[in-house]
Amino acid sequence: MPAQIGQVTEVTGSNIKALMDATQLNAAQSGSGGDQGVTVGSMVEVQSGTARVLGIVSAIRSAGADKGAVMDISLVGQFVTNASGGTDFKRGVARWPSIGSPVVTVAEADAGSVVKTTSTSTVHIGKAEFNGTQDIYLDVDNLLRTHFAIFGSSGSGKTSTTSVILRAILERLPNAHMVLLDPHNEYEGAFAGMTERLTLQTLRLPYWMLQFKEICAVFKVLPESDYASEVKILREAVVQAKTLYAGIAAGGVSKSPAAATAGTSTSSLNLDSPVPFRLSDFRRIINDMMGKLDNPEAIQSYLRVLNRLEELTSDDRYGFMFGPQFVRDVMGEVICQLTRIPVEGKPITTIDLSDIPEEIVDVVVSVVFRTIFSFAVWSGEEGAVPTVLVCEEAHRYLWDDRSGKTISLAVHAAGQVAKEGRKYGVGLGVISQRPSEVSPSIVSQCGTIITLRLGNERDLAFVKNALPDSAAGLMQALPALNTREAIVFGQGVAFPTRLTVNELPASARPRQKVKSFMEAWSNDTTDTGLVARTIERWRSRLHHIRRA
Repeated sequence: MPAQIGQVTEVTGSNIKALMDATQLNAAQSGSGGDQGVTVGSMVEVQSGTARVLGIVSAIRSAGADKGAVMDISLVGQFVTNASGGTDFKRGVARWPSIGSPVVTVAEADAGSVVKTTSTSTVHIGKAEFNGTQDIYLDVDNLLRTHFAIFGSSGSGKTSTTSVILRAILERLPNAHMVLLDPHNEYEGAFAGMTERLTLQTLRLPYWMLQFKEICAVFKVLPESDYASEVKILREAVVQAKTLYAGIAAGGVSKSPAAATAGTSTSSLNLDSPVPFRLSDFRRIINDMMGKLDNPEAIQSYLRVLNRLEELTSDDRYGFMFGPQFVRDVMGEVICQLTRIPVEGKPITTIDLSDIPEEIVDVVVSVVFRTIFSFAVWSGEEGAVPTVLVCEEAHRYLWDDRSGKTISLAVHAAGQVAKEGRKYGVGLGVISQRPSEVSPSIVSQCGTIITLRLGNERDLAFVKNALPDSAAGLMQALPALNTREAIVFGQGVAFPTRLTVNELPASARPRQKVKSFMEAWSNDTTDTGLVARTIERWRSRLHHIRRA
């Protein structure tokens, strides 16, 4: 049963102060007469006439010896009676409490009405921490439509929490369309049987699908102002090669109609048109332009472009982009592979970034984001199937663009999805252990934030700025959260809540790549062949991660 624990002494907008006398404080601390323990993050009800206002305790401090305690309470909404005579929770406060209004504990049934959602598109992810018995659900439509972020330091359960949420969605919606960027190949076991895993050997992103800035990045001629000659060479060669493949030679001679790209008008071709061209034509065009030069110094720019092209086409690590199989138009196949059309029992595409050369990861992420977003935009009135892009270790490639690092194409592409994706059915998930290093313009577009334990001061300050006033008290608990404990707030939940995330079955947990030190150091390593095998993988540029 609810019990009175204090009286309102001050009202300032959405915040109030309440005094607990010594007797009430002792009762609240001991929980006498029921579950009446009150602490930071607890729900309390403030009664003001017929109004029942709900608040969250954000701070408690002593009022002096034998004088009880002062509570700071953030008001978040009120209880209203529904048509069946029960209680519903409604955000916003229509009537503010007055001085002297009683503050009472919240009945379990009323607490249940707060955390429940009226939406039918929900998935269960854990139990509320304020009493440990209330089930917490995420509203899938609001979560994905308005984007989400999951933050937590290493070891806090961030990857497991991501797996719990995504698996809950996939198990309820087996025909979903998700793309997960996985820099460390951690999710191989988390979605066993549900994922199409793309590696360096199976990923396909043809060079001709790159926009011109992405081509410049691959050829290492960014920023353009520092490599004006090389940029000019690339620009001319790309346009000529695309025009040639589309059916019109540089001199205006028509090629066979069979060689033209379906649905492509040569008059509409430009640097960013995602139409095929042959690298052999591209190379020949550059050689032809170089042959017309009289200045030996100018030739160096052409040679640099040709040398880089030779590196890209001869290195197996770039085969997924510059392989000979991309002479034909495979754009439809690439989009179907990325977006899982048709699903065929595998609703999530996992892109293993661990093998991809570091120098090109930014371009790969940019192409993936831009391709899926452009597909959604150009689907027009038909409407492409909603797709969600989830970025694990987002700080590695969606870094803060104010940090002074080089221009990030991935940040630009992801930023477009963050700002406009909801209009076209493209959702975004940002996962990071260093939220302060992620682009703030992207995080600011995330309507739901789930944060686990954080200890770094910059990260805490970053998350604090994103918290609503009603969740400010919960912020104080972030450094002390246990593994799998989280604070969730935003569009995906009815109420800012501290919860314990469901535990995954052993078979579905993210893969641990390293043995414990105690176990590994208990015996002397006798397998000297490990060194030779590792060197062989290293030299052959294969990045097979050893299973623990």
